[in-house]
Amino acid sequence: MTEHLPNLKTLAEACIAAGEYLPDDAWTEDRSYSPAEVAWLEFAAQATPVALLALLKDLESHKRMLLAAACDIGAIGQALGADENDDGSEIEGLAAELRKDAERYRWLRTRDVNTISQGGVFAGITPQNLVINEETLDEAVDAAIAKGARP
Repeated sequence: MTEHLPNLKTLAEACIAAGEYLPDDAWTEDRSYSPAEVAWLEFAAQATPVALLALLKDLESHKRMLLAAACDIGAIGQALGADENDDGSEIEGLAAELRKDAERYRWLRTRDVNTISQGGVFAGITPQNLVINEETLDEAVDAAIAKGARP
């Protein structure tokens, strides 16, 4: 189908340049029209060269967006270690794990620093025995990762 697009574009541009559209008097012939003829005349009245060029422009834009999305998906798959033969379930499973890890970290990050005296789960720094949360926890985790510390 796409092999016809350049020709359609050329024809549409030529029609616009020549001012050739379906004549307003297309319905004025004194006769009955078959359903196919009615459909064609209604289609031709709407499928003007201007409309066709607008559709071709949209198609080109959508092709570029699709290509960009495919590239993004490829980059995401590569970052996740996905293989081109993987079905989506492996990536979906990994995404679910990442969501759960993020949920756990958000929960831990918002714990009250008084948790140690009340008992429960908390994050801390040793040997100082400091309970940390929020930005302090983020910074400590980032620093440990940067040093190459093992979890």
